[in-house]
Amino acid sequence: MNDIQIYRPFLVSVGQQEGLNFVNSALTGSILFSAGGFGAEYGDKLSSVLDVKYIKPEEFGGSFAISLLGGELSLGGTAAKNKFTYLVGTRYQSNSYILNSLETKGEYKPRFMDIQSQFTYQFNEKWNLSFLGYYSNNKYKVIPSDRETDFGTIQEVLRFKVYFDGNETDGYEMLQGGLTLGFKPRKNVDLRFIASAYTTQETETYDIQG
Repeated sequence: MNDIQIYRPFLVSVGQQEGLNFVNSALTGSILFSAGGFGAEYGDKLSSVLDVKYIKPEEFGGSFAISLLGGELSLGGTAAKNKFTYLVGTRYQSNSYILNSLETKGEYKPRFMDIQSQFTYQFNEKWNLSFLGYYSNNKYKVIPSDRETDFGTIQEVLRFKVYFDGNETDGYEMLQGGLTLGFKPRKNVDLRFIASAYTTQETETYDIQG
């Protein structure tokens, strides 16, 4: 993401726990995917590369979208005679509407949200400084009541029903920031000095019995 490596080590056990994709489409300017044979600038520890570049605003603007599953808001613009640019986006998603259609009936309370930001300052034609920030807070809670499953053959259909007690509560919180100092001494030379930090906290509580 803007030349900064993104970490996604979440070891979710089921798809319902997975939150928002890191890539915010409202902020994205270009996407490059390579399944192999990528350039040396990406290193040699990856089997594939997804290179995402965020847009660089030239004027003030934004977007807003809302649906049954959540919503998103993004803002971008310039300041200081176009030397400073900013881009901020936030998203919220709750797929309880979909999870309520699963075979396992109960009370589903998923909540996924994130905030992304990019700030850039152009000192002169050669030097620039940019910051990329990301914060996400994903929570998943389910209180199952029962599950009904049909099996067998066409001639003999059997039905199995099980009742549950307990609940599952999971939380995934991630914070990442990256600082990039760019230097372009000549037209065909572009140097970047990158420093980034990453922290995550994951909790999983499960006491369901049936």
